Amino acid sequence: MRVRDGYIGHVFLDTLSFLEKDGEWKIYNKLFHVES
Repeated sequence: MRVRDGYIGHVFLDTLSFLEKDGEWKIYNKLFHVES
């Protein structure tokens, strides 16, 4: 999943990877990039 969000005048693009275990989804990896 990709999420774009603004924070303190910067725009961040986060790429999240999920893993399902025992019926629950967990984030197992996060990459981020500052766009501005």
